[in-house]
Amino acid sequence: QPCRDYFAEQSNIRQQNLNSLKQLVAQLKDYLENHDWTNANWKEVGKVIRMARQEWRGYSPTERVATQPVQAEFENVLAAIQQKLNEEFARNDALKRELIAQAQQLVAVEDVRKAAEDIKQLQARWQTIGASLRKDEQQLWREFRDQCDAVFARRQQQSNEFKVELEANLAAAKALVDELTQLRQLT
Repeated sequence: QPCRDYFAEQSNIRQQNLNSLKQLVAQLKDYLENHDWTNANWKEVGKVIRMARQEWRGYSPTERVATQPVQAEFENVLAAIQQKLNEEFARNDALKRELIAQAQQLVAVEDVRKAAEDIKQLQARWQTIGASLRKDEQQLWREFRDQCDAVFARRQQQSNEFKVELEANLAAAKALVDELTQLRQLT
């Protein structure tokens, strides 16, 4: 009798967990079908995927045979949501690569001040673009940052050259003033 009660209780727990898994799949399907994907908060979408997997693991034990079709459905729904997220990552990746190409063109621009201003605008646009795949995100940022640094280095170099030229002109002007002062003292 104690074993029968225990196993009956275990069976009841497994059935409740299976029902919870089915409910989770239904919620995810509803999320997939009714979510506004054009205005999605993609960080939240990633969080939904992580939380769903975590919640799935929390509903155990279950009957393996009864759970397999539910798990297959769960994986299919999550794959569809992940596909939406991957499409957004791909769009963001393309936009960031476009900004990198524009930044590369600005490195060769003669007017360094304009190039620096344009780079600042590109940096502001970069901030508005969402995330890419994690493995690509850092590489894209380094490429973009290298182009920005090249433009700012050119601006700094030009500024330093201008300062040297100003100092040379100042020294020449002081020499002229000294020469004029000496000439004024002559009779």
